[in-house]
Amino acid sequence: KAFGSETADQLVWGAMSLLGNRATLGDFGRGLVQTAQDLDLDASQISQIEAVLAERGLDDCDRALEVNGKPRTTYVLGLGDLGAYMGASCSEMKDRGVVMSSLFQFVYTPSPEDTSLTLDFDLTNVWGGSDDLNWRVLVRRDQMVTVNPSGGLPILTAADHGLFDITANHAQLVIDAASEPAFDPSVSYYAVVLSESCPTTSLRVHANPPTEVSEDAGTDAMPESGPADAGLDLRFDSATDDDLEMTAEMEPGGGCACTTRREVGRFGGVTVLALAAALALVRRRRQGLGVD
Repeated sequence: KAFGSETADQLVWGAMSLLGNRATLGDFGRGLVQTAQDLDLDASQISQIEAVLAERGLDDCDRALEVNGKPRTTYVLGLGDLGAYMGASCSEMKDRGVVMSSLFQFVYTPSPEDTSLTLDFDLTNVWGGSDDLNWRVLVRRDQMVTVNPSGGLPILTAADHGLFDITANHAQLVIDAASEPAFDPSVSYYAVVLSESCPTTSLRVHANPPTEVSEDAGTDAMPESGPADAGLDLRFDSATDDDLEMTAEMEPGGGCACTTRREVGRFGGVTVLALAAALALVRRRRQGLGVD
């Protein structure tokens, strides 16, 4: 409304034209700003666009969220909720080998004086019922944790550190001089959570420890604000034909990015559709419970 339908259409289509097949919502936001500059909008109009992007979290919606001094809260879809849309129970989903990933990966960039990294992860049943948790944490140095799709399901291919077979709500990973490989302040650390838990869970991640309290806005928003996992990187995160590995946050169980792939197994395609439906279920149930 602020720019009129004609200019708004030009902004959206201009931003869309800049996106590659591995783009994120963060790329879409940057594309809007770039298009506004190309259209010679004035500084106040561009500032207005940037303010809207910040309000909606599109200024911070790439595949990996920084956790330097800022705890993050996001979600992991449960196998029970996913199975409900596929006519299967949680145990049947486990038997099929389905593993869900956190919607985003998380990145920590050490300071030169850092001697270790401590990552804390808290997983909580969003329905408030009994927990049936089975999850793991994977960390990789200087690159995102990657998996290859096998029939639409994630198969781990590369990680440097990890915690496995976690059944508690909290887990802590410490990387220091005694770790293998040892802590290195010159590299960034990427983490992802993979889960075979039945309930949909909220996931809180913080590092070293946090120095800033996160707000439930943008990429940290609750499901009722709309899933932040469909989308569109322009920094610029284009993939070559040889770069067809699937990162864990792009697995159908979650991820900031919707990605175009050469091949997707039938089960994987169904999983994508079920994910969208299950996220809608999360919203409806939370509203029914009066959870804001």
